[in-house]
Amino acid sequence: MSTFSGACLCGRIRYEVSGEPPTSYSCHCRDCQYITGGAPNSAIYIPKAVLTLSKGEPSSYRSRSDSGAEKTLFFCGNCGTHLFGESELFPGALVLKVGSLDDPGVFQSTMSVWVSSAQAWHYIDPDLPRHDKAPA
Repeated sequence: MSTFSGACLCGRIRYEVSGEPPTSYSCHCRDCQYITGGAPNSAIYIPKAVLTLSKGEPSSYRSRSDSGAEKTLFFCGNCGTHLFGESELFPGALVLKVGSLDDPGVFQSTMSVWVSSAQAWHYIDPDLPRHDKAPA
């Protein structure tokens, strides 16, 4: 997965990513449950510099995470699709939402995080490493 692209549901925002992502994961934190409508969030962690917006500008929403760090979510202001997010804990990095990829089938989770917040009905792959919160 050296180059991939994605967009929002209505197509007003498009992006391209080049380079191999350092990691991908399934996040079960409560914030991600809000974003996804209840399910874990499938995400790819990428350096901010490898993402290029090729169409449109996302809207943003800032809040504090469970750690107290400020985070920003980026989404389409028209259709509401969540595209990526960033946290002051990880400067220079973005968390790309797999559902916005043109081909989400390229996603392969390498771990599950925030499993301490997972709902009883969430599936957590028993073959992957799991972390009660975010890994160190």
